[in-house]
Amino acid sequence: MVTVRLKNSGHAPARHATLQSTLFFEKAGEISQRCPADVKPSNAAWGPASRSVIGINATKDVVARSFQVLDDKGVSQLETGQVWFYVYVITSYEGSGRRYVTEYYSRYDFHAKTLLECSTHNDAT
Repeated sequence: MVTVRLKNSGHAPARHATLQSTLFFEKAGEISQRCPADVKPSNAAWGPASRSVIGINATKDVVARSFQVLDDKGVSQLETGQVWFYVYVITSYEGSGRRYVTEYYSRYDFHAKTLLECSTHNDAT
């Protein structure tokens, strides 16, 4: 389970905000390897779409989960960087008279202990 915090830094409340997320695992490759283009693999667990208002300068936490259960070996593989995990969050909302969509997609780098943004699906429209 990974929590991603979104902040409304705009000038209007984000109305009718829907948020969905997923977390999935893949065998590690070269650090320069691109993130998978398909962010909805068959083993991903898409959470239900929430619906709320996110006020100006307010934050909203989105929890990404997976139904893949890791045993001790799997946890060890994550800790040693043999397996990567990916987080994808998508939110859509209304504000200033139109509908917006924002995506966040990243891979966790266990060596740097941080999420690295993927080169695709990190858009705001």
